[in-house]
Amino acid sequence: MTTATAKEEKSKQVIEYDANDAQIAEMSEKFMPLKVNGPEDTEGLKKITKYRIEVKGVRVQIEHQRKSNNEKANKFIKENNTEAKRLTALVAPLEDHLIEQENIVKKEKDRLKAIEQEKLQRIHEDKIKQVVEAGAVFNGYEYVFGDNSVDDTRLRLLDVSAYGNLIERIELWKEKEDLKIAEAAKQKKEEEDRQAKIAEEQAAKEKELKIKEDQQAEREKKLQDQQDKIDEDKRQAAEAKRIQEAEEKAKIEAEKKAVEEKKKHEAEIEAAKKKAVEDEKRHKIEVEEAKKKAAADAKAAAEKKENDRIATEKKEKAAAERKARLAPDKEKLYAFSKALFEVPLPDLKSPESKDFFKPLHTEFVKIITVIREKGKS
Repeated sequence: MTTATAKEEKSKQVIEYDANDAQIAEMSEKFMPLKVNGPEDTEGLKKITKYRIEVKGVRVQIEHQRKSNNEKANKFIKENNTEAKRLTALVAPLEDHLIEQENIVKKEKDRLKAIEQEKLQRIHEDKIKQVVEAGAVFNGYEYVFGDNSVDDTRLRLLDVSAYGNLIERIELWKEKEDLKIAEAAKQKKEEEDRQAKIAEEQAAKEKELKIKEDQQAEREKKLQDQQDKIDEDKRQAAEAKRIQEAEEKAKIEAEKKAVEEKKKHEAEIEAAKKKAVEDEKRHKIEVEEAKKKAAADAKAAAEKKENDRIATEKKEKAAAERKARLAPDKEKLYAFSKALFEVPLPDLKSPESKDFFKPLHTEFVKIITVIREKGKS
């Protein structure tokens, strides 16, 4: 044996550890074949964790003994560290293997948890889609249907029964709104038809009045034609008289006859003129009565339209005054409910505390929701 070998053997005798190669080899032979059979292998995981702790204990013991040996003598530090590193290098693969096996379970649980969270998110997105399709409108903060609303947080907390009731309420409100719109459209159409009928009747009356005015103009033209004829007859009579006077006595008889015929004709014309005047007076009276009736009908329609407008304005004004009167309290209630929603929940650890707090939190959310709905109604 050489001097160097003797020193090495002497150094090894001084550097003592509870762990040794044989023990680690035995642990390696025992632990390295171990594997978990999936995330459901609870017993396998317990065994892996138990042995990992055991191996970790060996590693920690080696580290503690290393520090203890360093304190005994500085001259053994190099040899002590070298041996500790060697042994640690032997133990490390065991610990890494067991940690890797533990991580298989942890990663699988994390993956399943992520899948469950994604599933819950899809369910929530489907809820939102159904709420919107049912008729609710998102205003940037919550989903509103009439005087009611539901925010994103409350929607997540609803169970199947409560969510079904919510959809039914939204659909019922939407159905009522559609009926109101249809009724309003029907009333508008009826009013338009009524106004169209009034306009049609007015047009008919104006047409009838125009016909009467045209008839009056025609009668006046006939009278003028008759007057023209009278004037022509007078001219012809004067000419006949002049001729009769030139012919003197020979035509006296003819002149007398012409005078008689003239008087008869003038009498007929006078009678015709008198009748035309009476007809014209009667026609003017009829036209005046028709104008008065048309004006009265138009006035009645205008008065009804104005009364309807005044009634609508009074109704809208009363609603606006009520809304303005209630607005300050609504805003305060809404702000108070929002502040309550933002209060952080206690970070409870024990199952007993969580079970105690869960029903209290549910009631707390209900109370906040009632306050918020009161602030928006």
